[in-house]
Amino acid sequence: MYDAVFIGGYPRSMGYQKSVGMYRIASELRKQNYTVQCIDLFSMMNENTLFTILSKVISPDTKIVGVTTTLLREFFGGNYFGIPDAKFITIAEQIRTLNPNIKIVFGGSQVKEKDVDELEPFKSHIDFCISGQGETAIVALMDHIIHGTDLKAKIVNGIPFISDKDYPFKQFNQSSIQYQPNDIIKKGESLCIEVARGCIFRCAYCCYDLGGKSVGDMTKNADILREELIRNYELYGTTNYFIADDNINDSMWKVEHLHKILTSLPFKIRFTSFGRLDLIWKHPEMADMLKEMGMAGVVFGIETMHKEAGGLVGKGLGGKRVKEALETCRNSWKDNVNITANFICGLPKEPVESINNTFDWILSDDCPIDCVGIFPLFISRKRNSSRMDQDKSGKFLCEFSGEHDYEWKHEHLSFSGAVTLKKNFESKLYAKRPGLNAFVLPRLTNIGIPFEESIKISKSLRYGNKNIKLQGQQESNLNAEIRKRTQQRKNEYINDLINFSH
Repeated sequence: MYDAVFIGGYPRSMGYQKSVGMYRIASELRKQNYTVQCIDLFSMMNENTLFTILSKVISPDTKIVGVTTTLLREFFGGNYFGIPDAKFITIAEQIRTLNPNIKIVFGGSQVKEKDVDELEPFKSHIDFCISGQGETAIVALMDHIIHGTDLKAKIVNGIPFISDKDYPFKQFNQSSIQYQPNDIIKKGESLCIEVARGCIFRCAYCCYDLGGKSVGDMTKNADILREELIRNYELYGTTNYFIADDNINDSMWKVEHLHKILTSLPFKIRFTSFGRLDLIWKHPEMADMLKEMGMAGVVFGIETMHKEAGGLVGKGLGGKRVKEALETCRNSWKDNVNITANFICGLPKEPVESINNTFDWILSDDCPIDCVGIFPLFISRKRNSSRMDQDKSGKFLCEFSGEHDYEWKHEHLSFSGAVTLKKNFESKLYAKRPGLNAFVLPRLTNIGIPFEESIKISKSLRYGNKNIKLQGQQESNLNAEIRKRTQQRKNEYINDLINFSH
């Protein structure tokens, strides 16, 4: 049995890949000689299956069950864990039946003191919350529970919060994930990896911590990253990754740093990640370097083609330069890299005509983007999660009305209008050129679809070819085949976890 058990995962996406967070925290506890079991996909399991697994790993000696919230929440006021609140409460009650003295701890990117009201349905089931980076805080909590050491915690609405402000993690540059046999890593499995943490920019719509860092700050040391990649290759044969980084190309220094490491490995890796298109416009040589490093896909947050609206959110490249930068990418990458781009519908200062012009361009043959994500502007009347409805003088550009805090309106559009525009455009987009998001490509490798095949499919879809079949496809269409393989792979993980000799 184990000192700590973590539950988390990202159940909704196509394919399968373990998320990075709870395995990083587990690695930190294991360094302190605590035993840890991670349970991925907990929210997609039925209650009997999850209870069977929990019964195998929780004993009277288990001290905590950590719940990682990252990537679980549904958009726009959806369920906190992506499942009905009552289901999670049942899970918490089952955990208490196995060990009445166990501490249930919430962590991950959704856990913030200012959003404590969102935890109200679970309040009686929460013993602690950890906000911010959790590596130092989780060790302090375990030491407190086991050895009685002092613990700094702030009571917020009756819930003890342990913050990285009191327990900062200053060793990220020297950290890594060290998987154990009970993490159930298959041969050749694609994995998530961090190469850096935080972002040097402060985009107005960003509500994540660690924004505005310095270039090179919180970037892994070359020897540490190299050792982690080689260890994963030697133990599991892993060469495919999702690089969990806010911005893979935030500076020339960082691209050069990673290029030197990744091109000197004794094997070639392939990866996808998030990037900034405006930096490729500023430094065109980045495109070739990213390709040489092994980039198979990238998600750009373009947000808007409207220069004034883009300037409000820190993405003021403007339509002309956006197209120039994408042309640089196309000339360098040809058809060997998946380009995914996200846009925000409803930014202040952008007329509906401009949004529709962007939509028309996306559907045109001139657009080199393989997959497009459209998101309505999401801000709150509480203004805790966004600054993008303010001009430089601090004047608010939106008004709020309606039942929900996010129902904004301005001179050009409202939240409901933005949602309608999004839905109408997506019906046209999916009919003409459905795509594969670069985010899912590493996940697809874990269900038998290599990068080369998924990139070829994404390009074929963009060019209007819908009669596509995977190698070994059995179902009548591509989506059905991917869904079937995804479910099979997730079931394999769950069965392996049940049958593991804990």
